[in-house]
Amino acid sequence: MSHPLKLLIIEELSDKMPLTPEQVKQLKEQLKSQISHLPPDKRDEAEGQIDAMSSDALEMMLQQQQARSPSPAPEDGKTIFRMLVSGEVEAIKIAENEEAIAVLDINPISRGHIMIIPKSPAASPDKIPQSAFKLAESLSKKITENLKAKEVKAETSTDFGESIIHLIPIYDKPLTKDSPRTKAAPEDLQTLKTELEKEVISLDKKPKEVIKLDKNGKIIEEEPSETPKAPETPESADTSDSKEKKKPKKTKKEKPIKLSRRIP
Repeated sequence: MSHPLKLLIIEELSDKMPLTPEQVKQLKEQLKSQISHLPPDKRDEAEGQIDAMSSDALEMMLQQQQARSPSPAPEDGKTIFRMLVSGEVEAIKIAENEEAIAVLDINPISRGHIMIIPKSPAASPDKIPQSAFKLAESLSKKITENLKAKEVKAETSTDFGESIIHLIPIYDKPLTKDSPRTKAAPEDLQTLKTELEKEVISLDKKPKEVIKLDKNGKIIEEEPSETPKAPETPESADTSDSKEKKKPKKTKKEKPIKLSRRIP
């Protein structure tokens, strides 16, 4: 159904109990009332899809609608995010720094969906500390390396008066923070935590080239190493001298002395 449908929140749902058959019926009637303007063929198709919806699908639709609607923070200031940060609500923590924590989403959009929550409430995305985004960068690398995701989509959302970061792994099709969610089993989340904590070492066959820079940032070109000379033997050491010795010394030819006779 291309037309966006909305569900009115029933008071009995505030306790988050499973939907009763009567509630399922009421919700389906709400949805059908919103498609009365469609052409007959499209309306019949939409009604068939609504009738086929399970109670779980209706619950998920309600949760997504509530998540998209900005909710004010409770009067006591104890939002779900504050309770996750303080540890009052149990969560599987993946990493943290001085200003943010990263936990696995229990209703993930895809396998490895992580929420990064500032330790101090951020009223809007521009108030999220830079260190939270740095944490998102490092975890995105972990997700692509350890979980073999094609990419990781980072999106911010504002709920209960607080802004957080979502890291959504992309494996085969595009996803956003508004994509359908599924409930993750606790044991699956623990397995994910173990996988994300592993150190993946990539072995390169070729050694990486090391580039050295001087103080001015210029590349230092190393001179090619000279071929090591063979150790000199006594014979090789004396070669130059022996050559000198073997060379015959040139003797100066003495001019003949002429004797003159004095004739009286």
